[in-house]
Amino acid sequence: MSDEDYAAFLEKANRDPSEGVKGKEGVKGNGGKIELRATDGDGEGEVPRVLRAVVRDRVYVSDADEPFVGVSLKVEGGLPDECMFSVSLFFLSSFLFFFGSLVLAMVCLLVVMNMGMRLWD
Repeated sequence: MSDEDYAAFLEKANRDPSEGVKGKEGVKGNGGKIELRATDGDGEGEVPRVLRAVVRDRVYVSDADEPFVGVSLKVEGGLPDECMFSVSLFFLSSFLFFFGSLVLAMVCLLVVMNMGMRLWD
């Protein structure tokens, strides 16, 4: 690969992925990059003091070592109450139990088939 090919590859890789896509406007920040918002723009969305205290001195351990940002956004329809939350957990645990049992049965079947093949060898 020549230097020009590599430079073209890097330039293409660093392009804005939403370039040329209609309806993908965001909040333009420093350097023209789209920034995700951490609070609602109506003035009511302030990050609670408890969350600000938790993320105050924390940073991502990565190439950029960016600080954590507290997030506080409104949820349409509100958060689920205890009853809806427990129903959701029940269905999730039932789903996981069913598929876990199915996988266990398949593994047992494979083991039995493998043992049967060894008996006939």
